[in-house]
Amino acid sequence: MRVTLFISLRYLSGKKENGIFSFFSIMSIIGIILGVAALISVISVMNGFQENIKEKTISLQSFHLIIHSFDPQGFYYDEFVKNLIDIKHIEGIYPFIETAVLFSIDGYTNGTLLRGYDKSFFSSKTFKSNSILVNGSFEELDSNGFLAVGDQFAFLYGTRINSKIILTVFTDSIFQPKIKLFTVKANYKTGYYPIDSSVLFTTIENAQQLLSMNGKCTSIGIMVDNLKNVEKVKKEVINKIPFGKVYVNTWFEENRNTYSALQNEKTLMFFIVFMIIIVSSFYIISSQVMTVINKQKEIGILKAIGFTPNDINNIFLLNGIIIGLLGVLLGTSLGFIISMNLDSIFQIIENFVNGFISIVFYFINIFDRSIVQPRFQIFSRDVYYFDKVPVSIRLHEVILINLATFILVFLSSLIPARKAAVVKPKEVIHNE
Repeated sequence: MRVTLFISLRYLSGKKENGIFSFFSIMSIIGIILGVAALISVISVMNGFQENIKEKTISLQSFHLIIHSFDPQGFYYDEFVKNLIDIKHIEGIYPFIETAVLFSIDGYTNGTLLRGYDKSFFSSKTFKSNSILVNGSFEELDSNGFLAVGDQFAFLYGTRINSKIILTVFTDSIFQPKIKLFTVKANYKTGYYPIDSSVLFTTIENAQQLLSMNGKCTSIGIMVDNLKNVEKVKKEVINKIPFGKVYVNTWFEENRNTYSALQNEKTLMFFIVFMIIIVSSFYIISSQVMTVINKQKEIGILKAIGFTPNDINNIFLLNGIIIGLLGVLLGTSLGFIISMNLDSIFQIIENFVNGFISIVFYFINIFDRSIVQPRFQIFSRDVYYFDKVPVSIRLHEVILINLATFILVFLSSLIPARKAAVVKPKEVIHNE
């Protein structure tokens, strides 16, 4: 085995001849390193985005479980809440009303979503941990006709604290709309654009008054102590609610299309980046085949002195295994380093590019000062609302990437190894 490993390393290094084999070996290893590192980094960032979006949607959009009414006029919720309080693993029960509304601001009219929550929701850990009060106070929402709007809504439509907004809803008849004047008393920020730009918060009492639904809600949000208990709690909830009046969805069922799209994007990115590793496998095949062609004399001599076809096969398989191990280990290490330092890496790249842009615009502004210098950003915090790039490294995915890469590299070594094993020593030595 030691002799086989020694010969394999000699062939891999390409110290003899013109060193071309060493070049191909290095290129193969570099390709695998870059492919594995890119895969780990990309998948980890996508995991981070998924988890952040999941956290926002669960906490501020769909809860862990949500009870919906079949009747658009809602249902009386006091009895429901009493029946659910004693269920194990439930941490919070929040009746709310959700309805589409038309809003009018200084003559401008558009559509948006109004959510009226029980006032306890605005002081709950669920809400506070995922939203920031920009201006005003949530406590004032308890008063009649008060609203909280997202910071992006305020930016888009120019609202401020004490701005007036007219809300209009159409219930039984489009000819008898219900209209109510509201006052903005708080600006919030969740970091999730679909909410910050298009959802208005108020108390359930204000929403009930607007819709003439006294004592009713359209839905009940339920928070569970652990995501693992969601399905278990759902079964208990179903057993305690009247059949035919309401139905229960989990957070995933509420957002199935969103998470399916995110998962499809993640899978697509995996295969796109994995192409780097596939290209590297062709380098391995090429370098190994060239080694076999150029080392036929040595292979013939090895067979003549007693090496079996299996021994020759193992020499070239070891080449592939060494390349695969080096590529996977170094690539995984690089992937971890990149993933944990993406913010710093992005900052360095942004500073370099913006420095170059500044130099270019220095000369441009000599001739035309009206042209505004653009600013290059890889990760815009104003768009994504994260203080840093979200990263979540999952061990089982790293193992899967490593296994898939190593198996591909090993399979790539089988072709040249088989070609070397069938070399006939008599013909080679005779030709030499």
